[in-house]
Amino acid sequence: MKGQKGFTLVELLATIAILSVVIVSFMWIITHAFQFNNINSDELQATNIVREKQALFKENESKHTALQQFITNVTPTAEQEDFLASRPEYAALNLTESIQLTFRMESDQSGNTGEVPYYLLKMQDGSYIIHVYVRKDPDTQTNPMLYRLYIQTFKDSNLLSDTYTYLKYS
Repeated sequence: MKGQKGFTLVELLATIAILSVVIVSFMWIITHAFQFNNINSDELQATNIVREKQALFKENESKHTALQQFITNVTPTAEQEDFLASRPEYAALNLTESIQLTFRMESDQSGNTGEVPYYLLKMQDGSYIIHVYVRKDPDTQTNPMLYRLYIQTFKDSNLLSDTYTYLKYS
């Protein structure tokens, strides 16, 4: 048997062990790459939805009018019915539940942090939940007034994207 060329059993086992480690490593990398891609896909979709809502509130006449009508209705003497999602004036907003008054922590120009009242409008876009916060008081008292909107997109209770914008109210 001397002089025969070939691999010993030890060499074959070592090669199989090394190849197994390499294959398992590649499988782990590929699996995580797909998971990362799914997460990025959801975040990208959520960002696009936020931007779409932002543009719709400014450019879509019916949504802009519905939001302005809501601001008009919520005076200090507003009734509970002014917050109902079923109001015909709010139909263009496609609300999933009644509007709520809520508070958000914000800093002002001097750096003081406090609770600021906002109205929360909840909507749905496919499997994404959209929260639109409309600041109760305008940022400017001049005409046209500017109301701050804070738009968030969620999927499975996870915040994926958010942005601020302003609504011109005249």
